[in-house]
Amino acid sequence: MEQIQAVCKFCGQCVASIEDFETQEEAVEYGSLHCTCGPSKRYAEVEAAKKRAARILENFSEDVIAFVCRVIDGIGNDWLCKVTAKIDFHHTITISQTAKGRIKLQLEKKTSSSTEL
Repeated sequence: MEQIQAVCKFCGQCVASIEDFETQEEAVEYGSLHCTCGPSKRYAEVEAAKKRAARILENFSEDVIAFVCRVIDGIGNDWLCKVTAKIDFHHTITISQTAKGRIKLQLEKKTSSSTEL
């Protein structure tokens, strides 16, 4: 059986791995996450941000999480700057990029109470 090599999809460099990959797609994903080229490093940062966002938003629907992950992709790839969305009646989420290039997720919960007198 031929061993599949991990290759970065950004620069084409082979990345050393002790893992065995079942598909070329798995190998390319591994190579792209572990390469040392600039685009690969940014890709790894964006993928890590999406995983952290999914953990933070685990109580929301899969559709909300998918939307937030697509926005993170857009911000991480510089085709979006900032997105604010009201995701239900009580929560607003803002996703942006800091001055240092990090992706920032801000989740605000609006609480209010009223009493009839």
